[in-house]
Amino acid sequence: MGREDPVVTDLAGLKLERTLAFIDLVEAIAWLLILLAIETIVRLQGMNIVAGALVTVSRVAEFSLYTLILGFGIYWATLSHWLYLWDEIVWIGGFAAIEMNLSEWRDELRKQDGCGVAT
Repeated sequence: MGREDPVVTDLAGLKLERTLAFIDLVEAIAWLLILLAIETIVRLQGMNIVAGALVTVSRVAEFSLYTLILGFGIYWATLSHWLYLWDEIVWIGGFAAIEMNLSEWRDELRKQDGCGVAT
C-alpha cells in the first residue's frame, strides 16, 4: 500500500531527459531575452528612436533567438513530439504579430520625422 512506483530508465533515457531539461531551460531564457529585446525597441520607439546600434542589435538578437527556438521545436519533432514543434510555431507567430505592430508604429514615426517609408 505505501509502496511508491519507482521510475526506471536506462543510462540513455537519463541522458535524454537531462538534454531535454537543458533545452527547456535555454528556451525559457531565450523567450525572456526576446521580451527584453521587444521592450527595448518599444521604449526606444517611445522616444522616437527608430534606428541605431541598439535597435539593430535588438532585432538581430530577436531573429537569432527565434531561430534557436524553432530549432528546438524541430529537435522535439525528431523525437516524435510534434505538439512541441506546433507550440513553438504558434508562439513565434504570435510574436510576429507583435513585431508587425511595432513595424507599423516605426513607419509612422519615420513619416512624422520626414524620413520616408522604412526599409
